[in-house]
Amino acid sequence: MLPFLISLPERMLRAGAALIGGAARETAAVLLPSWLRGAALYRMTLDRLLRLTIEQVGGVTDVYPDEPMGLGELAARKAAGNALEAAAILALGWSPLWALAAAADLTGGTRLYLRTLVAELRRLQVLPPDEEYPSMGALLERLESTSGALAESMDLPPVQIGELKRSWRSFQRQAPHLPEPAELARLYGGLQQTAREEGRSLIALSTLIAAGAVRSGLQVGHTYLFSYYADSLGAIQEEGLPAYLRRVARPYAAAVARHFDRRRRSHTEALVARLGRRWSGDPDP
Repeated sequence: MLPFLISLPERMLRAGAALIGGAARETAAVLLPSWLRGAALYRMTLDRLLRLTIEQVGGVTDVYPDEPMGLGELAARKAAGNALEAAAILALGWSPLWALAAAADLTGGTRLYLRTLVAELRRLQVLPPDEEYPSMGALLERLESTSGALAESMDLPPVQIGELKRSWRSFQRQAPHLPEPAELARLYGGLQQTAREEGRSLIALSTLIAAGAVRSGLQVGHTYLFSYYADSLGAIQEEGLPAYLRRVARPYAAAVARHFDRRRRSHTEALVARLGRRWSGDPDP
């Protein structure tokens, strides 16, 4: 019985993964529309995570079709292959594309930025291909209905509605101080030029700039945000995208390196050492 008792935490974890993962998958099948469940962003984020939980942790078989992909490759694709597209949704409220569309909508400017934003979201298959959105308010309403009960209750992709609403309200409060159309046009032109030069999509470039804005602690919707966008584009054009990414990602990369430093003892190692001393009768240091 002793080996069985020792294995109980693992058994409970695997059983819980089977039950909770299965419940989440079946709930999504009922609550989310078929076109959203078939979208690439959904399949490569939440659905991949559910498959890992259900099959690899929970040990459930005969639920998903066979896929010639091992656990390591599946996890790597889940973590890295689609990270930028997932980040594009999670950081959408800070994105220069979102800010351009919001500013032009509030100041009665061109709808070009809104059409570009919608086109990029369609490319990510977050929006259906056959609907038009005459205003940011209409787009926000559609994103809210698209997110469904799952995103509302769990705050998971495809859309974080709360963040988008806060971003939109912030831009509304700043409406009298938003940049002039000429400044917005320069920013949009800079985005297009930099995306072409770096071989990136507009939404990908916007996501990278948005990540830097979040890290810098800027207030979403504030007019200073547009200055930050312009400065970031200038830095990317001057330094090149790889150097810009290294600079923005440096604090996160340093933290990751610290976690894998063998000289740095983890909390788990400290706990195991402490338990070992107690079992051997040695006093704690």
